[in-house]
Amino acid sequence: MPIDPHLLALFTVTTIVAMITPGPDMLFVLGCGMRGGPRAGLLATAGVATSEAVHVAVAAAAWRRCSRRCRSPSPWYASPGPRT
Repeated sequence: MPIDPHLLALFTVTTIVAMITPGPDMLFVLGCGMRGGPRAGLLATAGVATSEAVHVAVAAAAWRRCSRRCRSPSPWYASPGPRT
């Protein structure tokens, strides 16, 4: 199944925006940098970026597996109908 280039670009931009948005990760990196210096801050940044990339990859793989299993574009749209 080929990947739509438009959706891939949108996914990539969304991932980058999510990675640079300040939050708890930013506080972690800031704390490590203040306590251990620039090297510790850079290592904390590399760790946070790696964990986010792994999280996104695992979520995308799970979504793909679930959507294949349900045989619909989204598992939430696959409704078996009302139970009787």
